[in-house]
Amino acid sequence: MKLKSKGKIIDKAEFLIIYAVLLFFSGYYFFENTATVGRIIIMVLLFVIFSLNNSKIPIKVLQWAILLIANVLVTQIITGFDIVLTVLFSVTIAEAALFVSTVPFRNFRKQFTNCMVVIAVVSLIGNLFLAFSPNVLSIFPRISNSNGKESIFLLFGMISDFSISGSYRNQGIFWEPGAYQVFLCIAYIFKLYEDNKKKSRRWILILYWISLISTMSTTGIIVAIALLVLTFGRGNLSVIKLTMSALVIVLATIAVLPHLDGYWKYALVTKIDQILNYQMGVSNEASSRMDSLVYVGIEFMHSPIWGIGTSGFLKLATQIGHSMFTCTPINWIARYGIFFGGFVYYNLADMLIKVINSKFETILALGIICVSVFSEEFSENLFFVILMFYGLSGWENYKSGGSAIV
Repeated sequence: MKLKSKGKIIDKAEFLIIYAVLLFFSGYYFFENTATVGRIIIMVLLFVIFSLNNSKIPIKVLQWAILLIANVLVTQIITGFDIVLTVLFSVTIAEAALFVSTVPFRNFRKQFTNCMVVIAVVSLIGNLFLAFSPNVLSIFPRISNSNGKESIFLLFGMISDFSISGSYRNQGIFWEPGAYQVFLCIAYIFKLYEDNKKKSRRWILILYWISLISTMSTTGIIVAIALLVLTFGRGNLSVIKLTMSALVIVLATIAVLPHLDGYWKYALVTKIDQILNYQMGVSNEASSRMDSLVYVGIEFMHSPIWGIGTSGFLKLATQIGHSMFTCTPINWIARYGIFFGGFVYYNLADMLIKVINSKFETILALGIICVSVFSEEFSENLFFVILMFYGLSGWENYKSGGSAIV
């Protein structure tokens, strides 16, 4: 097989496999109903690329995969064994280890940001049609999730009617707008620190940012503001630039807030007010998110080494009366203990510093990602397990941070 043809096949396969990871593990409808099919598709594509590249699993990756699976097994044995969930997450860890051994980070970064561009364009256009000419969308299939909510499937976009809440919200291909903003946030950071100096990079960042705002997610809008601060404050004298950028953007935001109405007021005023006036166990959307941090954190203190496992979360669901434990930053530590959580945070930071090449800006970027996943549950998601394993990759798989674009 000619090298050029082989390279094109690998490029397409890498794009498809990343799309499959996003769709089958975080996609609307698909993550609930077709995860097994998704695993098979991903494994087939991985073996194709693995064979074409003559790849090998690095010893360090294999050793850590075994240690993490052992950690999961010990936690589940100590806290209350759930064999199905244990096997599924162990498979996820093994799959992530194979993924990073097959797809170099530079390729993953390129194809992930490309995939998010396609999703952003398709979902924005789809939502414009929904708002102004909904009959155009009637030719596309409709699918319903477990809550009975219907969405129009455009392959790279799920178009749902949120007008009952007083808004048109963009969810990309993901289970809800709040999940979409997480992947836009990561894609934005990857693109911001790309070596590529072409003007197209700036337009892609604008596309991501507009898509973030279009989610009308409270967290997404906070993240969009934080990413602006990071964008204008990066580079030389970043502390001063960051402080000035943050001050200007925060003051502008404060000036706008009193004039908001409808869903914007609910998302940026009412929900934030509920968080600031949080009371444990109070039934509202913001308080249930905070419960995920407070109750899980308290339960974790009883078992910090091995974590609370599946049984700990089930126990909390019985105590609180809901099962929305959606604070990924605390779940990373609480679910399987400080060893597992430490591995996650250390390797996410290690991955980011190889992308950003600045310790200070790495801390800020990791903080923004933690804010982004604060109200979503991704602690056992394949995409994030893949990200943490990339922290084990050598510098040769990365490109150094590019020059500032603004």
